[in-house]
Amino acid sequence: MTDQFPSEETPETAAGQQPSPATASKKKVWIFAGIGAVVVVALLIWVLVTQVFAGDTNEVTPPKPVTTTKPTKPTTEPEKPAAPIVLPSCEALNPDGYAAGLEVTKRYAEQGMTDVTTGETDFSKFTLRFGPAAQAALDETIQSQACIYPIHSEAFSLNYTSELPSAAQQTLIAALSADGDYVESTVNGAAVYTWHNPEFDGAYTSTFTVHVFLGDVWFASSGPAVEDLTTAPALAAIRAANPTLP
Repeated sequence: MTDQFPSEETPETAAGQQPSPATASKKKVWIFAGIGAVVVVALLIWVLVTQVFAGDTNEVTPPKPVTTTKPTKPTTEPEKPAAPIVLPSCEALNPDGYAAGLEVTKRYAEQGMTDVTTGETDFSKFTLRFGPAAQAALDETIQSQACIYPIHSEAFSLNYTSELPSAAQQTLIAALSADGDYVESTVNGAAVYTWHNPEFDGAYTSTFTVHVFLGDVWFASSGPAVEDLTTAPALAAIRAANPTLP
């Protein structure tokens, strides 16, 4: 009797049939599709979560607007520099004396005497008419002008107009105030110191020496004319040339 070996049998499906290759492939596709969908959903959730947390952690409070304060204007305007002092001409300071002096100069020039002049001159005669305090003040002046008005060949009036700093001016005023010969007065807002010398000196019966102070202007005159004839026109000329003076 010949021995027979049982033949191998392929397991059957529930219906008693084996699955076809096409069916198995479809099952694999669906499995991979399901896994992919899960992965995509998970990625979307992860992105949303990270965005939310990122927004919470990176949120910065906007800076407050910077307000600039305009600089306030000063309540008082800065002081303007004083206008430069202008010294009036010899004619403007003493119009009558200048006109009369021109006639005297002309008359003497016709006689060959050309040293009798009218108008601006030098300071050589200053020490003859003014004392040490005035001479010291003249050395402190910023600018000065000397004028001469002849009366005849030996008689004349002198005017000196200067810009004198306040400190030197106060020193001179103190000296004049201490001198008993000078009388203090006020003429058109200016401080005036006058010395009337009644002694006869050969050329005049008397002389008047006058110092006038207006702002930084010092006007000094010496001659036979009374104070009012020289001081008033000189002050008018000084104010006209320097309208900012007090």
